[in-house]
Amino acid sequence: MKTRILSAAVGIPLLLAVFLLLPEWCLGILIGGISGICAWELLHCLDPEQPPRISAYAAVCAFCICFLQSFYGLELFLVPALFALFALCFAELMLSFRKEPRMPFSAVANALFAGVVLPLLFSGFVRLGRMECGRYCALLPLVVSFSSDAGAYFVGVTLGKHKLTPHISPNKTLEGSVGGFVCAIALTLVYGLILKALGCTVNLPVLGVCGFLGSLASQLGDLSFSAVKRLAGVKDYGRLIPGHGGMMDRCDSLIWAAALLALLLRWVPVITT
Repeated sequence: MKTRILSAAVGIPLLLAVFLLLPEWCLGILIGGISGICAWELLHCLDPEQPPRISAYAAVCAFCICFLQSFYGLELFLVPALFALFALCFAELMLSFRKEPRMPFSAVANALFAGVVLPLLFSGFVRLGRMECGRYCALLPLVVSFSSDAGAYFVGVTLGKHKLTPHISPNKTLEGSVGGFVCAIALTLVYGLILKALGCTVNLPVLGVCGFLGSLASQLGDLSFSAVKRLAGVKDYGRLIPGHGGMMDRCDSLIWAAALLALLLRWVPVITT
């Protein structure tokens, strides 16, 4: 626990500096780097014996998809990035026929998922950052996800009795899940009040709904990528972050939350000037 707290004490101020103080393209670099690391960890988890260059292809593509959205719309580079990764993976597949063992098609599908689908979801942060009051909007998935995780953990430890998904995540409880929803809604509304005090116009009822739906997305993201770990037979995706495991272990809930909130705030502006 001490290691987890120390990692958070170092990481959270750095995240706040990038989100609130630095230029928008720095957010693209941060999210692109995180997405690339997650792509690498996911592929290594699914097949540790896979050639590292396959993971490198996916990681570079993931970085580019997130980073370039800081400057351009998706339509300008998504298809070229997808085609480049598609071509490289199928070239590897065809070349693998020269000797045994041949590369399975699942390796191509996994690389396309890690290198394209994953960063498209993760780049919700960048799309939020390009909206009105973008810096504050981009922080919203962090507020929702971290408060949901914290609420679920502490309520689950103190009050948890009924297992939520024992075959996927044995420590998660129904009581903890409810605590995550309540904490996420409460902290999201507090965040909205802070923004109102800073001069922003905030639709608090809709922001509360965002807190609920964001917590739902966060919990589903955590469970879905935990299920992938169970299928692969590993405890953590990596050891990059002390006390947390790999980057994917820390960001699995953020992937779903960022994508969903980017959609919601595009349809219904919640934070405006």
